[in-house]
Amino acid sequence: MIFQAKMLAHQVLGKGLEILSPEARILLLLIEQRVMAACRYLKIERSNFRFSRKALRSEIGWDDAHLNPCLQQFLNANYLRLDVQGTSFAFELLYDSECSRRFDYVMEFTGPKKRQE
Repeated sequence: MIFQAKMLAHQVLGKGLEILSPEARILLLLIEQRVMAACRYLKIERSNFRFSRKALRSEIGWDDAHLNPCLQQFLNANYLRLDVQGTSFAFELLYDSECSRRFDYVMEFTGPKKRQE
């Protein structure tokens, strides 16, 4: 059910990585790898994992000048969600490359049929 909802959202919203700068695409994939690894280690669902800008800077090694514009792109594209926890801010990764790949694969086979003449 969740997979179907994600596929529908992807189809309706139609946002792909092409809307991001090349630097942001790289960062998004790095974030996704880190989030997946942390969730496996902590044995939690992705939707329960949050990370801070400070942790991201430390983990990735990028400074604010490179990191902040990319994070803003992710927020604008709904790839990240900003979660306010008291006086601190944390991010939740909403982007799922696996869902995106499965959707593209399914659409290859279930897309519009060509009319036979």
